[in-house]
Amino acid sequence: MSPAPPPDALCSIPEMRSLLAWCARQIGPCTPDAADARFHGRATVMGIRRGADRFFLKIHAEPDAFEAEIHAYSHWTQAMAPHAPALIAVREQRPLALLLAALPGLPLEQAGLPMALQERVWETAGRVLCRLHEHAQGRFFGACRQDGRAAGPEVVDAVAYVSFELERDLRVAVDRGYLTDHERGILERAQRLLPAFAHERPVPCHRDYCPVNWIVSPSGEWAGVIDWEFSRWDVRVSDFARYPDWQWITQPNLVVALMRGYGRALTPQEERQLLVARAVYALGAIVWGHQASFHGFVREGQEALQHLDGLLPRAAKYGAG
Repeated sequence: MSPAPPPDALCSIPEMRSLLAWCARQIGPCTPDAADARFHGRATVMGIRRGADRFFLKIHAEPDAFEAEIHAYSHWTQAMAPHAPALIAVREQRPLALLLAALPGLPLEQAGLPMALQERVWETAGRVLCRLHEHAQGRFFGACRQDGRAAGPEVVDAVAYVSFELERDLRVAVDRGYLTDHERGILERAQRLLPAFAHERPVPCHRDYCPVNWIVSPSGEWAGVIDWEFSRWDVRVSDFARYPDWQWITQPNLVVALMRGYGRALTPQEERQLLVARAVYALGAIVWGHQASFHGFVREGQEALQHLDGLLPRAAKYGAG
């Protein structure tokens, strides 16, 4: 991750000065705090203080992510209240920005909690995630505009929806030589499990639901989840596939705690879906890592595929039941 620019440096940019003036019109006199230019380049986040109160100014580079995050904060986070930031204001002219109330605490990855407390945090995160998934059912898969309309074509078939992402990234990876023949074979075995998504319905998904975005209080309690720009109508297993440190491989006890909080085990059909979702995420890490020169992502995606090699069935055909 690139070093975060100091707030004074960002404040010297004319656009940032106008954004800070906009913040002051929303909440009154305020001052900038630490800034974080996200490594993926899609957003910059700056802390804002008004006396003892803390807020975050999130500046979006991409309109689609901006609208998806507005929709989530306006329609989905109510299912998780009070475990998500309150949306204070929206700036719809460029630079696009959101003003959000801060959740008290630190991201779990920075909190240094002992394992027993980490497991408790994961369990609470699972319980609240279930509330999100049960909050509503969509009519299409994919990202939303802020008013709820589909950001792209309305895909209503789950098999086609998941197939598109897997086949798109596989085509790129093969064309550019990102995969070994063995890795390609692993992914082709994952493709054979796609019928497991038949008849799956879209539910609200965060799609980056992991310790990077989980805030814990000073006492070690789970305070909530931030960063909803990747949210969309999706298959529910997508929220169990994207842990940034691959905890489903390295710390399966934490995933057990998450599912305990979620309140039910995955069905056999969902277990097959999850294998596909994790293969899609591993492939995405390889492709994006190569394109962005984040070679650690490439290595982690490759290691995940090797782990999946021992989990994916080897039979010739697979049903959805």
